[in-house]
Amino acid sequence: VCQSRYCALRGKGREVRPYMKGTKYMRAYAPGVGRSEAKSSLLVCLLPGKAGMKSIEEEIAVAHKARLDLIIATGSEKELKFYKVAVFNF
Repeated sequence: VCQSRYCALRGKGREVRPYMKGTKYMRAYAPGVGRSEAKSSLLVCLLPGKAGMKSIEEEIAVAHKARLDLIIATGSEKELKFYKVAVFNF
């Protein structure tokens, strides 16, 4: 499943690299931008199956510490879904 999500991101023109070795996170760069040109802008979290609210809150905390926008990749290989999670203040 991880391989299919990697291939889906690469297919959209994004450079993808592991965030930390042995974790479920990947850094993604804007289309056409490589890691030597700019800092990554997205943190992609690989969640198998359905994600619960508690796990989403944990992923938001990790993305906030890394100062990256969070994308949650979930679902099966056939039905792969990407969700962008953003925080804002009123």
